[in-house]
Amino acid sequence: MDIRLGSIDVVKDFVNTVNRIEGEVFLSSGRYVIDAKYMIVFEKRGSALQLQHC
Repeated sequence: MDIRLGSIDVVKDFVNTVNRIEGEVFLSSGRYVIDAKYMIVFEKRGSALQLQHC
């Protein structure tokens, strides 16, 4: 299944949705695999980079 997460709000909604699923959920892109239930988003605010856990 292909998933496109084009904005921070879409990522937050996706993480909230997969957290309702029992078991593990992973996303992969090439050689990278991440836990979809614990995604961290970097958001640029002005000249600073802000870290958010979704």
